[in-house]
Amino acid sequence: MYAHCRVMLVQSRQNGRLCNFQLLKACQNSARDFQDPHRRRISQCVRRLCRTQHGGGPLSADAAAKARVAAEHAEKRAARRLKILEEILLSERKYVNTLNTCVKVYLDPLRMVAHSDKGRIFTTAEIDTVFMNLETIIKVNESFLQELEDELELRRGHWPSVFYGSIMQRNAQRLKGCYTRYVTHFDAASSLLQRVTEADKEKQRHLAVCETHPDAGGLDLRSFLIQPVQRVPRYRMLLEDLLKHTDPTHADESPLRDALSRVCEVAMHINEEKRHLDEVERMRALCLRFQNGAALEKELVSYERRLLKD
Repeated sequence: MYAHCRVMLVQSRQNGRLCNFQLLKACQNSARDFQDPHRRRISQCVRRLCRTQHGGGPLSADAAAKARVAAEHAEKRAARRLKILEEILLSERKYVNTLNTCVKVYLDPLRMVAHSDKGRIFTTAEIDTVFMNLETIIKVNESFLQELEDELELRRGHWPSVFYGSIMQRNAQRLKGCYTRYVTHFDAASSLLQRVTEADKEKQRHLAVCETHPDAGGLDLRSFLIQPVQRVPRYRMLLEDLLKHTDPTHADESPLRDALSRVCEVAMHINEEKRHLDEVERMRALCLRFQNGAALEKELVSYERRLLKD
């Protein structure tokens, strides 16, 4: 990649000296060859190093070695950044496809027979509880995915020019409502699914057949339903990794940092709502220990109340 620069740096180790002009010329040639802003920054990095070494005079072997290490580090960092950008898009494609598969393989067939007395497997109420607002999440994430795809198309597939920061900023807030509802009710949905399938062999048989669907990939229903629970933490990890490999001077650095802050706020909000809902359930269970538990539950259990001690 940096053939001219590397040749000059090797010469510096053999001869002990390297003219700054030669080194800079090599870096400039490399930048022109590849027309890449990340690689131009490597040239700038070496140029700054040259200015600080020997006042612009011949570069020592030690300084040349430092320049080579700095260039290689910047090259690896830039390459890693591009990989993360690609991973954001590919993982979102896979995620949206997985959720749509869940609807196709599990939800739609159950919904089609839910109103039939003879062929019904799950009631409408059971379907609503188990699948929650999954279809709303799909719509939100399909829109998010389309924005990612449009940005790549706008840059003609040139990953170094792709900026995902502002897209992540806009969509972080959209995730808050639908994901909070889904994650906070996931345990209840899972418990209901386990209870109704254990009590009904027909439900077990139907779900087992769904697992064999070619699109299901052998995944059971719970494996599909847990995907949204894991998604917000995944966004956080990807953004943290992307920021780690983005230069502070990069135009997308500030939007990415703000996007990470917003995603962290969403994650904290979800965790707080989940903790609060768990408290409500503990209050309800506590009331039911007493003889007049139903009356106590109606009087005492409220979302606005907090459980101080169990």
